Amino acid sequence: MSASLRSGSGMPHLALSPRGRAPRLLPSPRDGREDARLTSSYGGMIVRQASTSSLQQMATGMVSLAKLNDSHVKLRDPTLNILVLGAPQVGKSMFINAFRTAVTNNAKWPSAAVGICGFYGTTTVEPFPNHPTEPTWLCIDTPGRFYEPRDKPVLEKLVAGIPWKTKLAGVKAMTANEVEDLTPIAANKAHQCVIVVPANDLIEDLGWSNSLLWRNRYAPACDAENVVFYCKSLVSTLRGLLDDNSPFFLISKMDKIGGADNWEARHAINTLMSQCVPSNRIYYGAFPEERATIATGRRMELDSSTRDGLLHLHEDLCLSVQWNKRIDTM
Repeated sequence: MSASLRSGSGMPHLALSPRGRAPRLLPSPRDGREDARLTSSYGGMIVRQASTSSLQQMATGMVSLAKLNDSHVKLRDPTLNILVLGAPQVGKSMFINAFRTAVTNNAKWPSAAVGICGFYGTTTVEPFPNHPTEPTWLCIDTPGRFYEPRDKPVLEKLVAGIPWKTKLAGVKAMTANEVEDLTPIAANKAHQCVIVVPANDLIEDLGWSNSLLWRNRYAPACDAENVVFYCKSLVSTLRGLLDDNSPFFLISKMDKIGGADNWEARHAINTLMSQCVPSNRIYYGAFPEERATIATGRRMELDSSTRDGLLHLHEDLCLSVQWNKRIDTM
């Protein structure tokens, strides 16, 4: 019976499994439709998984890059902001140009405008950094002004951080009340201050004949007492705004009384200005107003005494600010 079934039946021949059961028929060779079905069923899922994985990797990379940038910004020291103050036409902008020339070794960028433009010199608050994109220090040029007690709000805003291009002199200049309403900008905060005073406002040259007669060649100018009194008041106000740090003084126009290396003139000036600040906070500079040289775009030349003095001033400014920051963190 089993033989007849094997031979006479129309059933196809099936190989028996070890347990006696016939296995399922193997699928016929693929003709392309099976691939299309699998692709339509699982292809979208595979693509979505690949896209999700790529986006996750990209997001992880961006987060790592952001953390790296944040760590770089935190490690970088903030820009040293140096506020430059002084009466009208004392040489503040010329000092900024000379200071930049001495420290950056004759870098032509940037340059503060000098001389009288109309009835005013500088009219707005402007920054002049040592580098256009990554500055390490900058000088804040301000309009010439006699800061009286009623102008204290203006000084407070200048130290706290005033918006650039704020107009403080000239036509349509802001009043003290309007300046007081300005919102301080932390990035513009002044860390130290340099007050520019012309030498010929403090002393006058009596001539070389007095030296031959064993007399002092240099004597206090006729208005020197008022200048010193004004400087005392300004220093007192600034020390209250700079965490009791004394500002620096730059004595300009030394070229009118023999040059920045005239030790006799410097001794006479130190005798007067030591009533305001210590002697090691007083520096000297000769900045001849060679307008033809400035107009032709040639680089500014400094005598060795002025250059050395400005380099020393820059070093003392940096050390003063660094030491104060270190004390604050103790």
